[in-house]
Amino acid sequence: MPRRALATTWASPRRGGYWISAWIGNVSYLVLLFSTLGLFFPAFGEGNTALAIVCASLLLWGIHFVVLSGIREAAFLNLVTTIAKVVPLVLFIVIAALAFKVEVFTADFWGTGNLELGSVLNQVRGMMLVTVWVFIGIEGANIYSARASGAAISARRPSSASIRCCCFWYWSTCCRWGFSANRNWRR
Repeated sequence: MPRRALATTWASPRRGGYWISAWIGNVSYLVLLFSTLGLFFPAFGEGNTALAIVCASLLLWGIHFVVLSGIREAAFLNLVTTIAKVVPLVLFIVIAALAFKVEVFTADFWGTGNLELGSVLNQVRGMMLVTVWVFIGIEGANIYSARASGAAISARRPSSASIRCCCFWYWSTCCRWGFSANRNWRR
């Protein structure tokens, strides 16, 4: 029996990879969350203090118990967190678009006046690494899409989610360069 259970759990690399990526993703998100809170509450430090670890663990276990309590509660929690993530992004994009100035955006477009940034190729490479974090969660949608009622829905939802993530990432990254000079973002 234990051998069969182990085979069912780890037979598919997709399951094991998804489990490990979800685990690492949760840890990194919680460290980032408490590191950000550490700016306002010094007891959390950079997200690696004992208090931050205890609070992160309590938060993660709380979410775990909500998920165990039922799919409706978990779906509601997922809806609330999605709204909490999307509303500030949309608000920032709208404010940045309203404050956008073409002359600020085009000033030193290639970064030759500021050598601290490195070459354009290095900047693109750095953004590609950030892009990985933008699209985290899409792989989870692919796994759950197997439960969809039809193949068309199964293919359409992760694709549309990828397109929406790409649009949010593009607009939140590019709009900010139109209202504030590059040197102000380095501080």
